[in-house]
Amino acid sequence: MSSVSYKTTIGRLKTLSTEIEHLQLLLEKVKVKIQTDFQRWWSQEASNLQGCETGPMAGFHTLSSHASPSGTVAMCQVLPEINPDHCYSSAQDARSSRSTEDDFNQSSEWRALDSSGPSPLVPLTGDQRVDADVLAFLRARQNLLSKKGATVFQILEREAESNNRNHFQLEKLNFLANYTCLDGPALENFVKVILYAWENGVNPSGNSTNPSNWDFSSSFFFAGTVVTTIGYGNLSPSTVSGQVFCMFYALFGIPLNLAFLKQIGKCLSIHLSRLERRMRTVEAMVVSLFFISGSLLFLVIPPLLFSYVEDWTFGEGFYFAFITLSTIGFGDYVVGTDPAKEYISLYRSLAGIWIIFALAWLALILNMGAQMMEDVLILMRPGFTKQEEEEEVGSSGKLEDTSNI
Repeated sequence: MSSVSYKTTIGRLKTLSTEIEHLQLLLEKVKVKIQTDFQRWWSQEASNLQGCETGPMAGFHTLSSHASPSGTVAMCQVLPEINPDHCYSSAQDARSSRSTEDDFNQSSEWRALDSSGPSPLVPLTGDQRVDADVLAFLRARQNLLSKKGATVFQILEREAESNNRNHFQLEKLNFLANYTCLDGPALENFVKVILYAWENGVNPSGNSTNPSNWDFSSSFFFAGTVVTTIGYGNLSPSTVSGQVFCMFYALFGIPLNLAFLKQIGKCLSIHLSRLERRMRTVEAMVVSLFFISGSLLFLVIPPLLFSYVEDWTFGEGFYFAFITLSTIGFGDYVVGTDPAKEYISLYRSLAGIWIIFALAWLALILNMGAQMMEDVLILMRPGFTKQEEEEEVGSSGKLEDTSNI
């Protein structure tokens, strides 16, 4: 009887899963249709607005500060519903109220700023070039974070999450079918106990004879994750006194760690800048050598050691290293947490030291990458000339000489 009910339940679950997938497909189609309709509507509104701005006074984005003689205000850009004829007549009234050529030149500058991209009605800094650079960064961030990144993660991970959830539910049903003395609520309570133990830093697969999570080596590793703001989440203070001390420790330790990393990065950057000034012809070779040697020392050799000790693949070890050094710290992979293994006492302490120095190297690499991106944006800036490049290089050199003095 139990096997028949089990098969019936499995069949119902499979049918329900198919129906859910069908509903998800329908929702995706509706979502695509809504996005298409919105884009079509937005294009029509933009074309209407562009037609409204083709009059002689298209340079005025808003005429709220220039009233017509009758006291009316033209809001041609802010209210796209206004018809083009009315916009044109209002613009003519505003034009008759303006008598100086300087005001017209100012409107031309606003029009030039708007043509460079989707800038706001009020300039960000007043400098067109700086505004263009800021808007370029904003567009790149929006495309990377809001659109492309979220879509890629959704495509890659949603199906795997659904499979894992279904697999877990099937395992629970199999467990209840094999052990008929247990019922559903009892199993759910046991799962809650396991989750509580895991959240408090106790590995459920171990026993009371496992090494403590708060010996000196583990505590040293935990302290390193606090000051570096990694925060794996697998271990945290559970007592009130420990939580209070952790807050004060982080309050003073994080700024000190940032200052320490800044000094290390500054020393390395000074040596690199000296090499670049002395050997302009081999600048790329010096930077490449620094990057390759640091990658071997901090991103290749440590994952190999972690893979050997933790029985991970090299990909998992490299993933742990990158997630750690980028201070993301998901906590899905943490060294020295397997209760079935016996680690040397200094293993996690050495891992903490590796984190500190690798973060300094990675901070310098990210700083160099940001500088290169800034240089590329400057070169791509409209109207950029070689003379401006020489002036910027000269000014940066003077600033560097002044700082050295």
